[in-house]
Amino acid sequence: MIPNKLILDPAFNSLTSSSIRVYILLLTRWTRDKEKVRKPVILTYSDIESITGLSSQTVSKTLKELANNGYIEVEHGGKNNPNKITITYSHLTKHMA
Repeated sequence: MIPNKLILDPAFNSLTSSSIRVYILLLTRWTRDKEKVRKPVILTYSDIESITGLSSQTVSKTLKELANNGYIEVEHGGKNNPNKITITYSHLTKHMA
């Protein structure tokens, strides 16, 4: 669920619709381990493309926009390996208070 404060945040609303779409996808895939520690989302660009219907160029721009605005951190997996995308928890919890 997306917190209301996040939806009303001007920075969030300045994101492109594609970035918001990908961010929502990442939030739905964000899980916790047994110790309730948030784990990175493991997805390839191709996974994001097929789930969202966005082009590879748009996915690349979208992930850069989200990272540049502090919403995510991306650890690139290299050729044929999935990326680890971490939602910047401090940014999200700022809106949950």
